[in-house]
Amino acid sequence: MNAAAGIARALTFGYRPRGGVLQRARATTSCGWFAALGLVIVLYENPLVSAVVLGVTLIAAVRCRVLREVLLAVAVSAPLAVLVALINPIASQQGLTVLVADLRLPLVGSIEITREAVVYGLILGLRALAMFAVCALYVCTVDPDQLLRVLRRRSVRSAITASLAVRFVPVLARDGARLAEARSCRPGIKPGAAAVSRAVFARSLDRAGDAALALETRGYALAVPLREAHRPRRRVDWAVSASAMLVAVIAIVGKSAGLASFSDYPLTQADLGPWEIVLILALGVTALAPFTLPTARLDGSVSAASASATEVSAASVLTTSASVTSVSASAACNVAAPSASTDLSTGGAA
Repeated sequence: MNAAAGIARALTFGYRPRGGVLQRARATTSCGWFAALGLVIVLYENPLVSAVVLGVTLIAAVRCRVLREVLLAVAVSAPLAVLVALINPIASQQGLTVLVADLRLPLVGSIEITREAVVYGLILGLRALAMFAVCALYVCTVDPDQLLRVLRRRSVRSAITASLAVRFVPVLARDGARLAEARSCRPGIKPGAAAVSRAVFARSLDRAGDAALALETRGYALAVPLREAHRPRRRVDWAVSASAMLVAVIAIVGKSAGLASFSDYPLTQADLGPWEIVLILALGVTALAPFTLPTARLDGSVSAASASATEVSAASVLTTSASVTSVSASAACNVAAPSASTDLSTGGAA
């Protein structure tokens, strides 16, 4: 019963309006910031970059007062990351440093487990954890109603469908927890997990039919897209937008310059030179810059006046100064000496 309640709590966490920077910014602006972090994870396989993204996500969770929810989501998704790390040495037979030779597994046959495959599996698990953390922070800090209002301006039916799908997730989690609790209280032979799943699915179909009938009787089929005036952007929107754009630019420029490169096979090698350190620091400082600004300066709205434009430029001065260093370092990397490479598998080098 306690396990079912814990699973229900893990599946029902959501948006928490606790006054953080990402909660006060527009939903679309915050989505851009999360997209920039996701771009960094996709572009770079270097474990240091993934660790920096994970650290930035946890620091942002602290500043937005949702650290407990993010840690809970990471703990729930950790078994999947461990599974990825365990499967890669079995699925990949590449690498030069053999740790276990002629290992026979059912349905697989004889395989060899290499150090490079183990290391790369751990790196894949770290990247998965970083992505899970970013997604959990997104769920806790982006208002889904604002996103649905944006979608409603284009298509009312799509907005209603997305809204109902999001709202039914915690409802299904509560149904599953209650059915599991009722199953544990029944005497004699208890129904299996398949019977509980069928019951939850049947109840979801009944609830979907009732919701469709209610929407039809209330005239939602005749609704038209909503046209409403856009509220003016505030300083927090400009600060988060500047951070997202600069993170994306630094990541793309660094990738184009060949910084923080990573080689998995036949030997595990990761670039850890001075330019890589500059790139990693620039990404971290730029992503966290909006969270260091005073709260009072982020609440005001931005108009077309020159004084307001000055305050907007002051709000992004930290991110701009950090990115200038990174961009210049990336440009200089094309004419500088190659960065130092560190062999993570010393046994393979031997």
